[in-house]
Amino acid sequence: MKKILNIILLAVSAALCAGVKLVFHACPKTDAGMWMHCHDAENWVCGLAGGMTLLALLMLLLRNGKLAGVFGALTAVCAAVTAFVPGKIVKMCMMDSMRCHAAMKPAVIVCCILIVLLAVCCAVMRFTEKTEN
Repeated sequence: MKKILNIILLAVSAALCAGVKLVFHACPKTDAGMWMHCHDAENWVCGLAGGMTLLALLMLLLRNGKLAGVFGALTAVCAAVTAFVPGKIVKMCMMDSMRCHAAMKPAVIVCCILIVLLAVCCAVMRFTEKTEN
């Protein structure tokens, strides 16, 4: 069960990393050819999601339950911070009807909540697992 949850965690983290660039990305370039502030939020989310993907992969590959649990806790904290990137940590466009507010921000928040829940479950399972002799 712990491997399945960890694989789902890895998949959701990778989906957030790819999705923020391909599916629910921020606003496009302006007519003047410049990026808006929401593009920075997109890049931050992609980088943090890449880090969460790496942590989830390490958690899956490690045999040491305590260390894997620490990586799970770090993944949960990283996801919680990532949920606040669009709009709170990095300012976005002024109008709520723009793509960054209407598509990217809700998708990032939902994915991050799912990642937090999965990472906490995986971390608890890894911290409480019995060592085999």
